[in-house]
Amino acid sequence: METEDHNSQARLNDSATPAATVVDPVCGMEINPADAVGTLDYKGRTYYFCSPSCLERFHAEPEKFLAPPTEKPAPAPAAE
Repeated sequence: METEDHNSQARLNDSATPAATVVDPVCGMEINPADAVGTLDYKGRTYYFCSPSCLERFHAEPEKFLAPPTEKPAPAPAAE
């Protein structure tokens, strides 16, 4: 019976939700916060980075990476 209880516990551990990931605001890469190369607190929120260059780029212009992307105008229809 002990083996059955042990196996039940192992299944519970296996089904646990995976570690949450975060998105590097510069390149968009999903990373585990524990694996982040660096972090930066900005306006009360912590941002996580996959590389030193992403951290440096964000540090230099954080609003550039936090602003919603601008919509590009739709291409004009091809002339027939």
